Amino acid sequence: MYKGINQYRQIDTETAVHNASPHRLIQMLFEGALKSVTAAKGAMDNGSPAQLGEHIKKAATIIAGLEEGLDKENGGELAENLERLYQHAQDTLVLAQSEKSVAKLDQVTAILLELKSGWDQVAPSAD
Repeated sequence: MYKGINQYRQIDTETAVHNASPHRLIQMLFEGALKSVTAAKGAMDNGSPAQLGEHIKKAATIIAGLEEGLDKENGGELAENLERLYQHAQDTLVLAQSEKSVAKLDQVTAILLELKSGWDQVAPSAD
């Protein structure tokens, strides 16, 4: 039963991604990273190191993708600042895992929420 549910979820996600504007795709990446950090906190609370590592890796991969998407050539100071924030978030995820620190995961959550809030306020361009 769960396999079928997961397949429907995957199809739903693929459809959402396929139909999303570039602006919405970035929102979805922030949402995915936040979801992974929350799941990492749950794994930490449950004493599941394998799941913790999996969720940390997923969050770090998403954040790296956000960083790679920066237009560093034309983005100026904003792109530089975002790059530093993304790198700091990734470094903090590594520390959170090695130190088993919920506080460090909370720091990453705060960074992502702040960035997502700013992105949400940006009007999407007509794509």
